[in-house]
Amino acid sequence: MTVSVQTPVTHHVGNGVTGTFPYTFRLLDAVDLVVTVNGSTKVLGAEYTVTGLNAESGGNVVFSIIPANLDAIAFVRRVARKRDTDYQYSGDFQADTVNKDFDRIVMMAQDTATSVESALRMPAGDPSSGLLPDAAGRALKFFGFNASGDIALAPMTVGDATALALLLASYLLPGQG
Repeated sequence: MTVSVQTPVTHHVGNGVTGTFPYTFRLLDAVDLVVTVNGSTKVLGAEYTVTGLNAESGGNVVFSIIPANLDAIAFVRRVARKRDTDYQYSGDFQADTVNKDFDRIVMMAQDTATSVESALRMPAGDPSSGLLPDAAGRALKFFGFNASGDIALAPMTVGDATALALLLASYLLPGQG
């Protein structure tokens, strides 16, 4: 089976009643699916199960505990960047095995493309490095750009409404506004 062009991410919102949610991309192994509820990663087997493995259109995630109303649910395929098959010289060269290996490579590329496309990045050819300081250098600073378009960090000041908004937002869970 070939791998069609897919976006390996599916989002849902819990309603407190539904415990089964679809994912809409091909998945070869259940361990390659990252399931989060309100940003918290769930445990395969203990908190959810996966159906529809190897189906082009996807399958379902079945939660053992139903997500609450307005819970932000995300399914992201993350195929491990590894190679398990070792082809032997003059050994069997099975089409099913080779096809699955090539499918995993294409899925890895799709997963990486999704991550890159959703990342904050500079346009190709931009002269700025886009490199941020380490965590200590970024702490308690606003992120912005100077007149040249380069990254600039400015310190937060006491009494600043934006600083207060950022502080309050850091205590909210996703989906709570």
